[in-house]
Amino acid sequence: MPDSADYREIERSRATRFETLELVDGLDQEQIDFAADEDSWSLGQVLDHLIKTDGVYFKNIHRLVARKKAGKTPFIYRGIGSVVSMPKPLRWVAPLFEVPFAVPNSLLPSALRHKVGANRKLPLKAPDAFIPRAGRPISELREDLHKLIDDLDQLEKEGFDLRKLYYYNPVLGLATVPGAVEFLAVHEERHQGQLREILSNPQFPRAA
Repeated sequence: MPDSADYREIERSRATRFETLELVDGLDQEQIDFAADEDSWSLGQVLDHLIKTDGVYFKNIHRLVARKKAGKTPFIYRGIGSVVSMPKPLRWVAPLFEVPFAVPNSLLPSALRHKVGANRKLPLKAPDAFIPRAGRPISELREDLHKLIDDLDQLEKEGFDLRKLYYYNPVLGLATVPGAVEFLAVHEERHQGQLREILSNPQFPRAA
C-alpha cells in the first residue's frame, strides 16, 4: 500500500469523484443534456470532459507504473502540444513555447501551479483529447465516471513509492504520480462549480 502521502492524494481524488456522482445522481437525460445556450456546456459535456481528462492522465500514469514494473526509468515527458492546441505551421517550433510555461512552473509552489493549471478561464484552447462530446447517455457517463475510482483503487494497491514515478507536462511541470492525481482532483473541484451553476440555472428542467 502507498504511504500516507500517496494515499492522501488518492483519497482526495476518490472523494471528489464521489461528490461529482452525487451532484448528478437521479438526473434524467433531458437534464443531463440541458445547456443554457449554444456556447455553454451541458452537464453531460462537463462530465465527459472530466472523463476525457482522466483518460489522458491515467494513460500516462499506467505507462509509468508499467515502466517501473519492467525495471525501466519511471519518467514520461509530454510537451506543450499535450495541453494546448497549436496550428500545424507552428508545431515544428513548439519546443520554443515550452520555455514561458516551464520556467515559471519550476518556480511556482505545486499547490499554486495546480490551481493555475486547472483554471478553466485561462485563454488556452485544449487539444481534441479534452473536448467533450454532447448527447452521451447518462448511463455511459456514470459508468465512465466510476472508472476513475477503479483506477485509483488499483493504483493504491501497487505497493511501491508512487512519489518516485515522474511525469512532466507544461501545466504540472515536473510532478510525481500523486501530484498528477492531486491535479485531477483540483481540476474536478473547479468543474464542480460549473456543474452547480448549470443546476442552479432558472431554465434548468426540473423533474416532473
